[in-house]
Amino acid sequence: MTIKLSLLSVVSTAILLSFLISGNDVSLDALCVDFVMADSITTIAVHPTWEVLVPKDYVFDLGCHAYAYGNVMVVGDHITGYHGDYIRIHERIHLAQFRALGWLMWPAQYVLPIEPPSNIQTDWTDMTQPARTMWAPPNWWPYKWSFITLRFG
Repeated sequence: MTIKLSLLSVVSTAILLSFLISGNDVSLDALCVDFVMADSITTIAVHPTWEVLVPKDYVFDLGCHAYAYGNVMVVGDHITGYHGDYIRIHERIHLAQFRALGWLMWPAQYVLPIEPPSNIQTDWTDMTQPARTMWAPPNWWPYKWSFITLRFG
């Protein structure tokens, strides 16, 4: 058995632990597990996504309501209702972008619409708007990064 844990996974874990130690609310947002069997080798890729609620001043000081890094979504505790639903959908797309692109996420912003265009008016009640205005990996896209990958065989 081999276990692959990338530097992005280690940094993502360190960020999550720092928020947990600081007393912020941390919860598991989703857990995706992919299985691939080929040539007597089984590969299991695990993609947990975590949500961290932080005081609104923390995210306001960064100039945002929320942000995502690796497999961690950091959301201001002031976010409620449909604003919160919209922002979480937006951040989940960023988490999918991280899985699809890995470290290439940062240079990709120069060729892909990682964020919605700045001239788009946000319609907080339209939960499909983030998926229509941001690049999301298509279903056939191979993951560049998973939080942890296990190989057997």
